[in-house]
Amino acid sequence: KGIPVNRPTFQTSNITIGEYMSFYDCLALSLLKKYESLIEPSKAFLSQYPTSMYFNSVKMNLTSALKEIKKIEEGKKNVKLLLAYSETNEYLKFLNSLGYHGHIRFVQKKMYQKFKKIYTQKIIKGNRETLLLFEPYDRFDDITEFFEIAKENLDRELMVQIKNLAIEICEDTDQEEDAYSLEEDIDDYDEERKKHELKKAESLENLTSNDLKKIAKSIQWFWLMRDKKEELFIIEWSTKYLNLKDEREDESVYSTRLKAYENIVEALDRLGDFEEMRSIVKRYKADAFLLKNKDHEYDSQAREFKSYLRKGPKDYANFKTNILNHDIKSNILIGHADVYLNNYQYVDEISSRKEVIEKYDLKVDVKELQHYLLYMAYNNAGLFKEMNKCGNDFVKFYPKSNYAETIRTMLTISPR
Repeated sequence: KGIPVNRPTFQTSNITIGEYMSFYDCLALSLLKKYESLIEPSKAFLSQYPTSMYFNSVKMNLTSALKEIKKIEEGKKNVKLLLAYSETNEYLKFLNSLGYHGHIRFVQKKMYQKFKKIYTQKIIKGNRETLLLFEPYDRFDDITEFFEIAKENLDRELMVQIKNLAIEICEDTDQEEDAYSLEEDIDDYDEERKKHELKKAESLENLTSNDLKKIAKSIQWFWLMRDKKEELFIIEWSTKYLNLKDEREDESVYSTRLKAYENIVEALDRLGDFEEMRSIVKRYKADAFLLKNKDHEYDSQAREFKSYLRKGPKDYANFKTNILNHDIKSNILIGHADVYLNNYQYVDEISSRKEVIEKYDLKVDVKELQHYLLYMAYNNAGLFKEMNKCGNDFVKFYPKSNYAETIRTMLTISPR
């Protein structure tokens, strides 16, 4: 309109229209997070209006913008290695969770092969530089935790590979001796397996001998095989015993029958077959011989079986959700998004969080958090149109969330 920019904003003011216009240009660019575009207007303002009451405000916003630009550039240089570290860490956390008591008992041979393949590809054959990014103590613990899972699944070959890897990456650290101690663990394992195979051979000989005393001896021994992946063997021979007519003294028969039922229930628990377990427990409760001779041990066993039927299905459902049916790639994407966030790569963070929300069946609390973090990523990236849509979607999907009120407030003041 041809108004001179050096004209005072009003008669008694010593602030000109040009100063106001320049200040608000700088302020708008700062609020819109257009940091690259902010530099020249800010430098011009500071040069042209050194005594302005807005001088410090513009200077502070310029300083913040320059710091943000520097962090973004530094983040680009660091992010590749950190993404590799994050991915390895997520694989290890997932694989090591197999060792939890509530999980490890359910890991059968076919399942184990799937997890072994992941461990071999991502850890054994993984990039050594990435593994060396772990602190020495964490490095040893995280990488060798799968040693026990391999041992539980009688995988001596992988145990040796883990031992060799541990020695390689723990060289000249305080954990080097721990790494070499795995050799002793393998020697102990070999000795234990020899004893087990001899005992199993003796047991088979007893079970096929038609000598009830010998058969009962093997039935009583089965509890030692619980961690040797012999579930089907145990179920087969314990069931065969229950179907035999044992004419020994009542006390011996009673003890052996109790143990046979216990063997079967525990094996079915490890197999996750709770329907068959209910059938066996029902048979136990109706066993005429046991009922005729029952004592406190019978009642104690019944309570234990009840506990198996109550806790087992819950544990197995948790195992299926968190292990069998869980896609580790969702953890990888979330880990990548966090790396991008910490390294100021907000557009890449947005991409990762959107993918994990749209493609994966997440738990409600995980999905809620990822949706909130996606909202904040849009804000950090200065993509306010997308941010407002994401925020409105969030309060619609999660109206009672702890984050909902924060987002509602932010939506009222976010740039348009």
